[in-house]
Amino acid sequence: MSAKQNVNGTTRLVAAVRDAGRLFLRLIALAAAAATVSAQAEPTSLARVRTATRPALAVDVGRVTAAGAPTLDGSPVAGFDVIWAGRLSTSAAPADASQWWWLRGQGVNTIVNLDALMYDFAQYGFESFLWMPVGAGEAPADEGVQSFLKFIQLCDNKPAHISGGARDGRATLVALLRYAIDAWTIEAALAEGQRLNGDAPLSPKQVMWLLGWTASHLPGSERLDSCLLIGG
Repeated sequence: MSAKQNVNGTTRLVAAVRDAGRLFLRLIALAAAAATVSAQAEPTSLARVRTATRPALAVDVGRVTAAGAPTLDGSPVAGFDVIWAGRLSTSAAPADASQWWWLRGQGVNTIVNLDALMYDFAQYGFESFLWMPVGAGEAPADEGVQSFLKFIQLCDNKPAHISGGARDGRATLVALLRYAIDAWTIEAALAEGQRLNGDAPLSPKQVMWLLGWTASHLPGSERLDSCLLIGG
């Protein structure tokens, strides 16, 4: 699924040098630095993110601009938070195209959409998405949880992003992955959910659903060791 390409190899330039009235051609090999993008190509917004205390997600500028983005600066989206550096982040749903482009500019590759509204993700260069609506105060549907836990760990989907208008819906899924993948205790996972919910407790329905999950699943039981680098 991934369409990433590295810029590397050797560039050969021909330089003309005049010596004693004769023209000599000299072949000069310039080794290009192996990197995903050059320093000149790095967008200003990404440079600012990399100097921030929060770890930035990796970005492939070549793929973003190839998708037709007029700019990678855009407007920051509310509630942006990195869950696994270079792997997973979360935020409120972008309010307009500028915020979608800003999110893409942070390196986000795929979207987990928690809103009932469907968006045209392809126009912003996102490669794929998972749609599992979770409303305010609601718990996720059991049939979608396994797909979610697998989706966010697949190598081809990184970096993934959890987007949704309901803050407690996003927080509930992060609490779930902290327990199910990161092997946190349920107490620590619930505290993480509360932090992402603006320090407000999750709804009783969400808490009971998470406790019900722990009754039939061990901490870390959904971790895929083949790709995921556990953070935090």
